Amino acid sequence: MNLRRISDRIRKRFENGGVILVYHRVTRLQRDPQLLAVSPNRFAEHLDVLRRKANVVPLRKFNGEAKADLPTRSVAITFDDGYADNLVEAKPILERMDVPATVFVVSGVLGSTREFWWDDLDRILLQPDDAGWHVEQTAADIQRRVKYIELCTTFKRSSSALRAQMLEKFCHANGCVQSGRPTHRTLTPQELRQLAQGGLVEIGAHTATHPVLSLLPESEQQSEIELSKRRLEDVTEKPVVSFAYPYGGKADYTRQSVACVRKAGYSLACSNFPGIIWPATNRFELPRFLIRDWSGDEFERRLERIVG
Repeated sequence: MNLRRISDRIRKRFENGGVILVYHRVTRLQRDPQLLAVSPNRFAEHLDVLRRKANVVPLRKFNGEAKADLPTRSVAITFDDGYADNLVEAKPILERMDVPATVFVVSGVLGSTREFWWDDLDRILLQPDDAGWHVEQTAADIQRRVKYIELCTTFKRSSSALRAQMLEKFCHANGCVQSGRPTHRTLTPQELRQLAQGGLVEIGAHTATHPVLSLLPESEQQSEIELSKRRLEDVTEKPVVSFAYPYGGKADYTRQSVACVRKAGYSLACSNFPGIIWPATNRFELPRFLIRDWSGDEFERRLERIVG
């Protein structure tokens, strides 16, 4: 094989690479300690950049053999958790710009009046003076911020039942109600159906209760993964073929988790660590790049570093 043929094969391999982006929320918040929200204006700027600089494809294009046929600079957009603003704020922008996306939904919170635990801790512990603070900054010995960081670590590794007990105690001690804020609510079943209508937004599963799967026995992992798929399919009356591991770091799921996802009948699964997707990438451990509330210019600079 001559050098030109070798060069052509290498070039073709890298041309077939793709990228998956992960968002959580499209909204404006007074406080965002986890950096989950991207403002609607900036989200529109991101999509404009993607339409000019990349080929936005549905997530299903990263399934199996389809990866080999991806266009150059392929990018898929995903959302995690299932916040109501995915319908109210994000979907109209996606529709206006004709850009597909997949939303991974925690099935057990559909229609819930409660918040996700990280939002509960924000509501209970943080104050208006914390509006500009987030977890990537130092807590600066401010006790409530230190406590927030400590409890995030504890809550992440706790069972749903234990978290509920701790939250009840915190709410009682701080004189706050346990019901959530409208600004932080999750989708209702009816809203989930609306989100799935039209085919531009696909619904994926994100477990039933958002646990760290690696901390659960295999039987509980299988239950979380299968119940989520079944519930979402019942609500949307559409097949749910994609899955995202909660938290998604390499320590947050195991080989057993991957096997459970395969057994449940999903076609692909997403993790939450950065990486380019090549034809040989395991379709049940697809890497993703986490997106923050960057300006369009900053988003474009970062995208260029990823996809060239």
